Amino acid sequence: VLILGSAIGIYQLYKMPGVNVGYFLQIGILGFEIVMAVDSIQNFNTYEEELREKKYYEKLAYIDALTDGQNRNAYMDRIFKLSKRKERKGKTYYALFDVNNLKAINDTYGHATGDDAIRRIYKCLVKAYGRKGDCYRIGGDEFAVILEDWQEADFEAAGEILEYEIELNNREVDYQLGIAGGHAVCEPDAELSFETLMKQADQMLYKNKHRMKLKSGIWNS
Repeated sequence: VLILGSAIGIYQLYKMPGVNVGYFLQIGILGFEIVMAVDSIQNFNTYEEELREKKYYEKLAYIDALTDGQNRNAYMDRIFKLSKRKERKGKTYYALFDVNNLKAINDTYGHATGDDAIRRIYKCLVKAYGRKGDCYRIGGDEFAVILEDWQEADFEAAGEILEYEIELNNREVDYQLGIAGGHAVCEPDAELSFETLMKQADQMLYKNKHRMKLKSGIWNS
């Protein structure tokens, strides 16, 4: 458009001396600016679309397909970020959970029912700990909960909510929904080592599962 307007202006300069050449040049410049503006808008829209698409796929990478909750990628990212923190106001609680007798549920009722058990347990964890903490499905029937700046009373109250939610779910299903867990605590003034917390929580989890096995006579992970 700019070239066309300039060409018209030059033509008028030689062929029609009485005509205002600047008028055609201004039209060319205006047209050029309009074209550039439209191009900028299109580029911006393309950038916005690419940015939205990037954020969507980044979010997708952190979502568990079965529970629609946070997955192991999100879990590892959270651990990395927390490990870099130098100051903490309160205690950090780390807990591990897994579904009781999932193999028996799968064998008796089918894998679709086993998947339902996993989804229900995750929802129970979120209702108990999700308001001020983060819940993750880290693999199979295993879950992790990270609670930053919590107090002991908060943790105990959340445990009661978890028991209540599981009880409610058991009224809706034909199988016995259960969970075993273990946890560890890091004090605010202590060095935060998730490797240590994981080992401590895993040991407690195993002891609790063993105790539940002795009590019920059933333990099929």
